[in-house]
Amino acid sequence: MRRFGWTLWLLFSAMTLPVRGSADAALPVAAVRHRLALPDARPLGMGRGLWAEVDAVPGESPGPGHPQGTVLVAQATVHDPSPAITEWDLATGSMVRSTVLPLPAAQADLRLVRAGGRLHAFASRPPDGPTFYARFDASLRLEHVEPWGSGERPRVATDGDAIAALWSGARARGPGDRGWQLEVIDALGQPAWAAVVSRTSGSTFAVGDPLAFAGGRTFVLLANQAVPAVVAFSADGRERQVSALPFRFEDGRLLASRGQVFFTDGCRLANLADGSDVRVPNRREGERHCPAFDAVADGEGRWVTAAGEIWSPSMALVARFADPVDAVERRPFWCFGRPARLVVDQFRGRVWLDWAELEQVPCRSSEGRSTQPKAFRNSVRLHVEVSCVGPFDGHC
Repeated sequence: MRRFGWTLWLLFSAMTLPVRGSADAALPVAAVRHRLALPDARPLGMGRGLWAEVDAVPGESPGPGHPQGTVLVAQATVHDPSPAITEWDLATGSMVRSTVLPLPAAQADLRLVRAGGRLHAFASRPPDGPTFYARFDASLRLEHVEPWGSGERPRVATDGDAIAALWSGARARGPGDRGWQLEVIDALGQPAWAAVVSRTSGSTFAVGDPLAFAGGRTFVLLANQAVPAVVAFSADGRERQVSALPFRFEDGRLLASRGQVFFTDGCRLANLADGSDVRVPNRREGERHCPAFDAVADGEGRWVTAAGEIWSPSMALVARFADPVDAVERRPFWCFGRPARLVVDQFRGRVWLDWAELEQVPCRSSEGRSTQPKAFRNSVRLHVEVSCVGPFDGHC
């Protein structure tokens, strides 16, 4: 009888212990989900359902003052006369501080990045008005603001030391030289180099995200060409390497992960360094027109997507932390190792932040005790898609 009991115990243990199928396979993880409501977006007045773009980056890391950390949001709201950068406590949902950009509210499309311990904001006036650049110190004190250029809103990327901006229009430092502009600045906002990538007319952003920055090099995806290509610029901007892509696409993106750059057309994810690629999950083999794979990688190579999913580097689903939503803007990012997604609702312009804690013990009950979902206890498959289902109040 004792031997039979030990046999049952070993069998049960084998069924409940996580199994790693590969080096990057994640343990079963579920998400304790949270939602932070933000002020409504500013309507652009160019048509129904058009709202100003909002951006967010991690703020202060978790500590005694802010147990869950903070998030910084760049936003032009419905009623305020100027756009602003606000900091929000993720644990309480309250505003910590705010600083106003000394610009009119019409500069409503905002981009925000962090480099060199400072915040760098780009504020443009849709659809093709002037763009301004502003720099803030770590305490949100405004250090500098200047005209940047004009044209379509810029796409911005950083490697933490320098910032690259790409847009269709003209630079403030060279207003007569129009085209697809690329300008790189250092962490103090000083110009490093600039180039006109292409003088072809038409929208720069026929693709979702045509700019990536990795290892000091800048990568630009040219879609409006007879032959689509990726142009890689050296760290000083003096050398260009053009790599033609073997197929056309409707929605291409460049994504940076662990010092490497990947191209995706929604169907596959290809490493530009060695040409290897993996199939994006939930895409049929041979499918050529796929939904966009809008994602951002963390330091471990995991991807967080605008659809509210986390994937391992080999495209194994780790967890779902948010529900599908009909939105004009869904911007994924990592916040202190936790997945997050900024959302602008398509119909009412409501803005919120979905974020999650990823846990090996999947869910916390409302009494604060750790609980093990039944699917994790009784299934040898240990389904990684199981997540906390319920209100966005931090508990299951």
